Formats: sequence, C-alpha cells, structure tokens
Amino acid sequence: MKRTVLAIPDSGPLISLGIAERLDLLLKLDMPVYIIDHVLYECTNDLTRLGAKSIVDFVKNNPDYVHVEETFVGKVAKQERESGLKKRHRGLGEAAIAEFFAQIDDKIKILPTSIQDSLTFGKAKKPVKAD
Repeated sequence: MKRTVLAIPDSGPLISLGIAERLDLLLKLDMPVYIIDHVLYECTNDLTRLGAKSIVDFVKNNPDYVHVEETFVGKVAKQERESGLKKRHRGLGEAAIAEFFAQIDDKIKILPTSIQDSLTFGKAKKPVKAD
C-alpha cells in the first residue's frame, strides 16, 4: 500500500475550502495534511475574513491529521510581526514552502517507514526517502 501526505503550499486552497465550509474534504483523503506555518498565518491573520475561523477550527480540531510545520522563514516573519515591524515582505509563503520541501526527508519522519513511500504535491509525485 502506498502512503502519501498532502502538503498545502499556498493559502488559496485553504481559504476556498474554508469559505465553502468543506475543509473536511482534506480528511477524506485519509492522509496526513501538512500546512506550512506562514501559509497558515496568511489564511488566519484576520479572523474577520471569510474562511479564516473555519481554518483555525479545522487545524485545532484535527491534531492527529493536520500538522502545522514551523519553518525558519515563518519563525522570523512572526518575530518581526511581534516586534512591531510593519514591513511587508513579498514571497515569504513561497520561501517557507521551499524551505519545507528542501528539508522534507527530515520533516516527514512521523510516518512509519514501511508506509513512507511517496509525497503527493499537486499532480507531481516525489519519492520520499525511507530510513
């Protein structure tokens, strides 16, 4: 049996599913869902926006399936926000997802190695090294 994980590399799909109240569709895939920290921030930094509260609740209510992956990029951006810097950096989401995929072999160790066969990302499949 092949086992895959779903990495959410952009805020658009989460926001769309949140607005439609259909984030549950991600769970129907029966695979771990990884959301990059900065992508989650982009979706939920304003809880008055459509879908934001649904996304927060989805992540909170599904800790066994939904994993928020901390990245260095996301951590630095968070520190800047908390320090009061209002500087807008373009491309942080892209940088955070690139960092995640560059370290994918180290990040996805929670799956038993016997089922750690591949990673599904959009339409492309990339093999994931088993230990």
